[in-house]
Amino acid sequence: MISAGVLTKAHRVELLNGEIVDMAPIGPEHNSEVDFLNAYCNDLPRQEVIVRTQGSIQLDEASQPQPDIALLHARKDFYRLKLPGPKDIFLVIEVADSSLLLDRDVKVPLYAKAGIAEMWLVDMVSHEVVVHRQPRGGKYMKITRHRSGDKISPQAFPKHFLKIAELFE
Repeated sequence: MISAGVLTKAHRVELLNGEIVDMAPIGPEHNSEVDFLNAYCNDLPRQEVIVRTQGSIQLDEASQPQPDIALLHARKDFYRLKLPGPKDIFLVIEVADSSLLLDRDVKVPLYAKAGIAEMWLVDMVSHEVVVHRQPRGGKYMKITRHRSGDKISPQAFPKHFLKIAELFE
């Protein structure tokens, strides 16, 4: 759509279920959480992971979301010619404040339907991280909630812990 002149690079939109959806403006707290998560993810082994921050992934022909963080299988070309798809993704993370309903009710089911192995919803309103795993039949079969005092790690990198309390400091 950009090459056709319908949209410019300045438009903040995502393709979700075949619809162009405006993305909510990003405020300072949201940016801070994404930066913190980016720093956490950049400690993962670089030979195994590419950390994509607020970049596009391809779920199917009708959905091209831009999660706040996507942990991708490392590739020498950094997905230069083709967007990463579900099999290329270890984990997606969405930071949700004003976007909570869209992230929870639209994007989480899209990730599950596409077979994304793991999805974290960082709920800035309730100060919790909702971890979604085991996608099956368009739903995540295992959903756990984590608050201050808990620590979590991506299932692909179980020794790399994130303390929830540090995320919301």
